[in-house]
Amino acid sequence: MMPKQKYKLKIEYDGTDFAGWQVQPGKRTVQGEIEAMLSVLFQENCQLTASGRTDSGVHALGQVAHFTATQPRTEYQIRQGLNSLLADDINIRQVEKAADDFHARFDAVRRHYKYQIIRGNSAIRRRYAWCLPGDLDTNAMQQCADIITGEHDFRSFCSTGAEVSH
Repeated sequence: MMPKQKYKLKIEYDGTDFAGWQVQPGKRTVQGEIEAMLSVLFQENCQLTASGRTDSGVHALGQVAHFTATQPRTEYQIRQGLNSLLADDINIRQVEKAADDFHARFDAVRRHYKYQIIRGNSAIRRRYAWCLPGDLDTNAMQQCADIITGEHDFRSFCSTGAEVSH
């Protein structure tokens, strides 16, 4: 039996035309698209585990995921191969070999979210910002931003019994 190798991917995608990250029967998802192309590239089923899941229409600039494969490939071959097979709304930015104990979700130490709100319509930015008609109450927005800015303890959102080290 061939030894298994774990790989870490850094993925960028435009989530507009996806039903989110996670595989859903009959729907186009980011995970589903990448896993399908990993199967072509490696000639085996490769299950992708991400640092987190995104909802329908959500974009990512640096989503981290990992998979394990038995067929040997270089990082360059994986990146170039996947990018040549995937549609233009997904890009594999980086591939590196990972330690056997690496886990994209459990080893993630931070996540960064950016929300854009613009006044009026925009033909260009409509896919990447929330376009609102009329005036925005910037004072109310600043008060809300002050509340959520900074580091927060989200352990209450973890599953029961989960050990959180960061």
